[in-house]
Amino acid sequence: MGSVRLRAAELDLRIGDKEYWDRGYATDTARVICRYGFAEMRLHRIRLTVVAENTAAIRVYD
Repeated sequence: MGSVRLRAAELDLRIGDKEYWDRGYATDTARVICRYGFAEMRLHRIRLTVVAENTAAIRVYD
């Protein structure tokens, strides 16, 4: 049996300027990055970590 290559990446999004929060930029960016990662880069997994108190990020990643 040949070796299997795990094709994985880690995603971390940050919008530092609060003026740009809650405008859908992170949601749109996450969708585009994941679509590109799976379709073009042929990734098997995209992993992320979220701080439990960051409810806005949890909504994006859910």
